[in-house]
Amino acid sequence: MLSEISKLLVELGALKLTPRSGWLKAGIKIPESVAEHSFRTAVIAYVLSKMEGMSGIEAGAVAFLTLLHDSHEARTLDLHKLAKKYVKCDEEEVQKEQLKVLELEKIYEELEKSGIDKNYVKDIIKDSDRLELLLQAREYSAQSKLAKYFEPEKSEIKTKSGKLVFESLKRVELKWWE
Repeated sequence: MLSEISKLLVELGALKLTPRSGWLKAGIKIPESVAEHSFRTAVIAYVLSKMEGMSGIEAGAVAFLTLLHDSHEARTLDLHKLAKKYVKCDEEEVQKEQLKVLELEKIYEELEKSGIDKNYVKDIIKDSDRLELLLQAREYSAQSKLAKYFEPEKSEIKTKSGKLVFESLKRVELKWWE
């Protein structure tokens, strides 16, 4: 088991070297890595989970699951929307094989014992992913006018808290500290 965990830890290191490929299409010369994207997405998931009424432990579990939401890209690379039109990849199957040593299903089972549905958790993860995309698109807009086309629509956000955060992120000054 320790050997399998060690292999996974090495494999996940590839995410630090894997660029988010859609940004290359927008003209961003050095886009964020999948690991960088996953970090902020996990923090957003924690915030949404707390806003949705989860305990700190439950929100931490959702944030951990979110941290791994793009782990498959260590094997498949990051496929942007246009590539996904032509290239089929079973992301769930990759993750099931890749992350089996972590027994993530047990986390979902524990959350379900608290009355938190697995599909609801997945909605929070997707909302967090879209909210991070919104932030990144706004930030990259300073480098390329094409970045704004990557901003998700509010209608893509499913959770009540996600919609509130979406509206706030659309209004926040990106360099508010200056």
